[in-house]
Amino acid sequence: MNLFSFQDIIMSVMGILLLITLLMALFLVTPSKANLSNQEAIKEQETDLANAMNEEKTLQARAMSLRSTLLQLRDRPDTNRITSELSRIREGIIAKSNSLEEVNQQIADLKASRAEQVVKLGLNYLMQETEQIKEQAKQAEEANTKDQTLIREQEQRVKEAQESLVTLSKEANKLWVIPSSQGTGKEPLLVTVSGEGIELNRFNRPEEKKTFPKSSAVTELKAELAGMKTTKDYILFFIRPSGVTLYRECRSEVDASSFKVGFDAVEEKQELIFTRDLE
Repeated sequence: MNLFSFQDIIMSVMGILLLITLLMALFLVTPSKANLSNQEAIKEQETDLANAMNEEKTLQARAMSLRSTLLQLRDRPDTNRITSELSRIREGIIAKSNSLEEVNQQIADLKASRAEQVVKLGLNYLMQETEQIKEQAKQAEEANTKDQTLIREQEQRVKEAQESLVTLSKEANKLWVIPSSQGTGKEPLLVTVSGEGIELNRFNRPEEKKTFPKSSAVTELKAELAGMKTTKDYILFFIRPSGVTLYRECRSEVDASSFKVGFDAVEEKQELIFTRDLE
């Protein structure tokens, strides 16, 4: 209901009240009917006045009711405005809902795209890691190959060094006896003396090697000297630590035969090699 309609009703009621008031005043100043007595006229006027007052009260009560209704209606929200506002809000809600759906769809698309990117990045990362691991493995294999080569080289060197050491150890226990280059025209009889006996040798003639035990060493040496000549031969002793006593005995026999004599001390286990050429 429009507010202006209620204002029209109020104005109409006020006009009726004004009209009634004027009629009452007119009755007060106008003479009563000709055929009525004064009391009847007064009584009628009183009745009319009472009716007018009742009517006035009725109108006032109706006016008050209308005023209260007007106040209630004035305080009551405008239905059209509320409906319009609700429609606008509903449209806004629908628009927001559509926008929210679009945003959710965009979020879902972004999540899917991000997941795809993460997968791609993860695959790329794994591929890069795999390539790096392959490269590291290749480098490690190459380094291992180099290390193995170096190890083999070192092992070969160690082996050669050990062989050389063994050879040197063996050679260190050997003594090459080479005759003097000074030409004397005489050939030495090489006598090695030890605690076990004597050994007789000639340069470069190992087949003529002779060995005699300690018990017959002096006798056998004397017999050997008997077949030699002082002008062509001389005696060269090699004395081992255990053969010092036997050397003295043999030396006495050689001195008695007038042969020139030479001597040298050697180690107990040292191998003597008699040759004219150093091989």
